[in-house]
Amino acid sequence: MAVSRGADVSLAGRESRRRAIFRFDPRLKLMTTVDEQDGVPVISVKGAPEEVMKRVTRIMGPTGERPATDADRGRVTEVMASYGRQGLRVLAFARRVLAARGADPSDTWPAGRRSGPCRGPLRRRAGRRFHRE
Repeated sequence: MAVSRGADVSLAGRESRRRAIFRFDPRLKLMTTVDEQDGVPVISVKGAPEEVMKRVTRIMGPTGERPATDADRGRVTEVMASYGRQGLRVLAFARRVLAARGADPSDTWPAGRRSGPCRGPLRRRAGRRFHRE
């Protein structure tokens, strides 16, 4: 699917854009990468759906991106439980596009919010690694 949309999915292409990787942490039940896309850092997270959903502030719906609600989290939990009863393993994915250096942070962060797929020390560490000169 990504290839059909023109994405470079080769290992060399992916590694050339990778700025940081935080391997799977069994305590967090997540792994995180920081990649450069069009000159802007993007944090991507994958892991246990319940852990990813705790951290998201926005969700992609049929009409586009919108704020995530408790009802969304409940629906995801119900679907994941259904898959689990069928013996299926499920991962959730999330991403956060960070502000480009020198940009107004309100361009990418909802007003007054400082949460997302990566919070606290992980986000600060990822930002420092990306902006290393």
